[in-house]
Amino acid sequence: MQNLLSICLLLVLTSSSSTAWQNDWDAPLNWACPGGQAVNRVVSQYDNGKHDRQFEMKCSDFPGTFGSCYETPFVNWWDAIMVASCYESGVIIGASSVHDDTKEDRRWTYHCCLGDDYYLYDCHYDNSVHDYHGWHDYSAPAGYWIHGVTSNHDDNQEDRLWQYKICKIGFY
Repeated sequence: MQNLLSICLLLVLTSSSSTAWQNDWDAPLNWACPGGQAVNRVVSQYDNGKHDRQFEMKCSDFPGTFGSCYETPFVNWWDAIMVASCYESGVIIGASSVHDDTKEDRRWTYHCCLGDDYYLYDCHYDNSVHDYHGWHDYSAPAGYWIHGVTSNHDDNQEDRLWQYKICKIGFY
C-alpha cells in the first residue's frame, strides 16, 4: 500500500505544470534571459475572466557574441497592431509589458542584443497559428532566432494573436 501511495505521489508531482509564469494577471512583465542567451520559445495562457495573458519566455545559449544590448521604446498603442523588430543583427533576449484593465491590453517593449561576430539571414515571419483565448506555445525552429514580433489586438476578443519574425545567423 505504501508503494502505491508513493507511486501516486510521484505521478502527481511529475504531471504538474512546469511553466514558470514571469508575470501575474494584470501585472507588469519585465524579464530578460541570462547573459549569453536569447529567447527561443514563448509560452502563454489566457484567462477569460481577467482578459489577460501570462507569459513564460524560454532561452537557450546563443552561438554568437553580443556587442551591445538595449530596450526598445513602447512598440504598440493600446488595442492596436504591433510590429517590432530588433535593429540590424539584433535578437530578442527579453520583454517588458504593462497591462491596462480598462483597455484589457498590454503595451510592450523588447530587450534586444546586437552581434559583433554574426549577421542575420533568411529572415521571415513564421506561419505559426494559435487561437484567441487559446494556449500559445511557440518555439523557433532549429537554427533560427527570434528577431521580431507582430501582433494584432481584437477588441471583441480582448486578446492578441502573435507571430514571430525569425532569422538564421551566419558568422563573419
